[in-house]
Amino acid sequence: LAQAKGWFEAAGLDVEFLPGTAEEVLAHGSPARALAAGAVDLAIGPCESAISFAANTETEKATIVAIAALMQDAQTSAIAVSGAAQVDRPAQLEGKTYGSYCGRFEDGIVRAMVEADGGDPSLVRFVPLADHGYRDDGVREHGSLVRGAMASGTIDATWIFTHWEAVLDQFSLTTFPVPDFGVP
Repeated sequence: LAQAKGWFEAAGLDVEFLPGTAEEVLAHGSPARALAAGAVDLAIGPCESAISFAANTETEKATIVAIAALMQDAQTSAIAVSGAAQVDRPAQLEGKTYGSYCGRFEDGIVRAMVEADGGDPSLVRFVPLADHGYRDDGVREHGSLVRGAMASGTIDATWIFTHWEAVLDQFSLTTFPVPDFGVP
C-alpha cells in the first residue's frame, strides 16, 4: 500500500520488496536469518523466528527485534500431515517422516507432542528440509511446501503456518495445533 501510494518515495526511502525465494533470502535459509546476517533491512516472518533469536545464547549470533504482529491470533502454527499418511493423531507419526526446518525448538516440540499423545517420538524419522524447502523443484512447481513436499511423498508431516499454508492446500490435510497436545 505504502509503495503504491508513493509514501516510501515521499519519505525519501528506496524500498525493494524481495520474495522468500529471492537469492538474498535463500542464501541464508529464511527471512529472519537473512535479516540477522544483514542481507536485508526488514523481514516478515513467524513469531517463532523472533523467539528463537531472543533465546539465542550464542554471543556471535546477531539478534533481531520484532516490531509488529501481523496476525493477532495466538495460534498460527500446527503440525500438518498429508491425508495419504493416514495419521489422525500425533502418536501415529511413529514410522512416518517429518520434514524439519531445523528450527531451534521445532523437533523437540514435535517429539513432545508425539509423547504427550502416547506415542514414541524416537520412532519418528526427522529429515531436514534443505533451504526450508524453498529450493525444492516440487515446492516451486506447487507453490507451497505442503503441496510440494507432501505431494511428492518425501515427507508425511511438517510444521505449517495455518494462516497461509493450510488455506493454500488443495489435498487432504490433517493439522495438529501445538497447544492441543501438551505444548504451551
